[in-house]
Formats: sequence, C-alpha cells, structure tokens
Amino acid sequence: MRGQINTSKQTVEIRLLTLRHEIEPYVGRIREAADREKAAFGFLPARAYDEFAYQGRMIVAVDSGSALVGYTLFGGALPQGRIFQTWASPDFRGQGVGRRLLLEVIRVLEESSYLSVRADVASDLKDANGFYSDLGFEVIRTRPGGKTRGRTINVRVLELSTPSLLDFAIANPSALGSLSIAAPLAGRAPLYVLDLNVIFDVTKQRVRGPAASRVMAAAFENDVRLAITAELVKELERHSKPESSDPVLELAKALPRLPLPPRSSGDAYMAELALIVFPDRTRDGKLTVQDRSDLMHLVAAIHECAAGFVTSEKAILRAAKLLHSRYGLGRVDKRDSQSRRLLIQDCFLRSSHGSRGFVGSGVGSDWAAA
Repeated sequence: MRGQINTSKQTVEIRLLTLRHEIEPYVGRIREAADREKAAFGFLPARAYDEFAYQGRMIVAVDSGSALVGYTLFGGALPQGRIFQTWASPDFRGQGVGRRLLLEVIRVLEESSYLSVRADVASDLKDANGFYSDLGFEVIRTRPGGKTRGRTINVRVLELSTPSLLDFAIANPSALGSLSIAAPLAGRAPLYVLDLNVIFDVTKQRVRGPAASRVMAAAFENDVRLAITAELVKELERHSKPESSDPVLELAKALPRLPLPPRSSGDAYMAELALIVFPDRTRDGKLTVQDRSDLMHLVAAIHECAAGFVTSEKAILRAAKLLHSRYGLGRVDKRDSQSRRLLIQDCFLRSSHGSRGFVGSGVGSDWAAA
C-alpha cells in the first residue's frame, strides 16, 4: 500500500507493510523506538513485539528508501479491537503517518467484523489525545493508571462502520417483524484432529498442557469430537522401540483414527500445502520426513472435512494467512471459558471444509488450534 505525505522539505512516498516476512526485519528497530517512548507507551517485554509481528497485528510504515517512519500495534477480541501503540518518527510527526496507520487498522478491523476499537491514552499526553480525538475516538470513561506516575487514563473508543443488526433495523424498520431467531442446529459435535505435539503437551506436562487439556475436556463434555490421523500412529511407531511399551503410542491407538486419503487427492493436497507451510525447503527439495508427516496430518484433516486441526507447530501457524486466502478460511470468535467450550489461546485455523476460522488473542501465548 503506497501513498504520499508532504513534509516541510518534500513530498515523501510512504508504504505500509502488513505481511509478516516484510515486517520481521523492522522488529528490532521498532523495539528500540518504543523503548525511547516509555513515558508514553509504558513497558512491553521484548518478546511482545515479535508476537505482534508473528500474529499479523503490527503494521509498519516505511519511506521510499525502506527506512522505518512509523508503526502501530493492535489486537483485541471481538467485538472490540485495541490499539496498543502508534508511533511516528520525529522527522515525520504531524505529517499524517499515524493517521494512515490507524486508518489501515480500522479497515482491517471492519473487514473482520469488529464493532469498535479502543485506545487507552494518558490524559497528560496532549498530542496523543488530540491525535485520537481528530480520528473520532471519544472518551467514554477514565481509569487510574499505574501507581508509579499516578496518571489518569482516558479510555477512548471509536465506533466502526461494520454492518450490524442495528443498521439493518434503522434501514429496514418494517422488516423487523419478520426477523426470526433460528434454533441451534441438531447434529454431531464438530470434529477436531489432534497433532502429536498437543498429546505430548498433556502427557509430558508441558507449559501448554493446560490449554491442550481444555481441548480434551471439551471432548468429554461432547462439545467436540477428537480424532488423530493414521499418520500420527506411524509417526509414533517410527520413534518407539519395538521391545518396549510406549504408553503414548498405546493411547494413540485407542483414539478414533482418520484414514489416509486416496493417493491422488492426497498428493494434490501435499503439493499445495508444502509450498504454503514449508516454502523454502520445498523449493530446495529438502523436505524432511517430519515435514511430510506434518503435511499428512493437515491433508487428512482437510480431506475428512474436520472442523479443525489442533497443533502448536509454528510452521503451520506462520502460514495462517496464506491458508486463509488459499482455502477461504473465515474468522470466528473465541468461546467463553465459562461455557465449557473450546478455549483458544492464540490462533485458531480450521480446515476449509468445516467451520472455518482464524482468531488471535493477546500477546505471549504460543499454543494454537489450527
């Protein structure tokens, strides 16, 4: 996305970067810029900036020479988005860089069906408050800041132009009488396919174990059905000693198992997914046995119309946006943990044949259902 802004010296072309591979080279400089603005931004751990880039929740502005001139960090959970930081280089302040960044965030959130976006701004930051006010962010309440500075925080909210039932009611008041609420569809619970790393998270009591355990609990509550792939059993057998008993292998053999798809359709899916999930190694002809095994899990989940493939495999999660565009994956809400439904901590990427979705929530979590 290109555009021009006028500085006191000249007209400068600005590009907005939104793709992870474009943004990653700038993360270090963004972290340094934020550290110089701690009075305004407060403190974020170093890893947080990597997480924002990884989750596609960082937009970067660069000039024609690819120098960093601004960035914004955003996130939130439906129905309200959040702006965490917006920064412009001192040489470009007052020239519209921040406005362009925020307008792009607003566009992204509206496309994702968010209804509003929030920015918390310290009341003593006059320029920042003016900036958000000019964009239409209204102060809906105040709250106390941290004890160190004793600040007051203005909670500013902008209502987005996302279509809603209220818009429908205003535009079509006579049609409200015929608006009905459909009863929940009866049927089997959605099918989720487990990756081996999720099983290990539980059996080896890893840091992601509690999140993985919630998936298991959802199955016991009949909210979802769980299965593994035939490839998962083969994967365990490759790493098990024949003369010893492997409890994880025995557990896997007791779980419902999806068959491998026919060779013709399986090969077609493999060829497509390999370039999406492992592009470099595929082009270099260096796919490993483990890579092919990971792809077979995805192939089986897609072929069997599973609602989701649950994994913490970083390569699969990094490919989420490409999988979204290639297979038409949509966006869904997080489920409330109190409803004893599936609680997703990071990214939710589902197969293109079931209920589709990709959702992110917050910084620092590294477990996902894909």
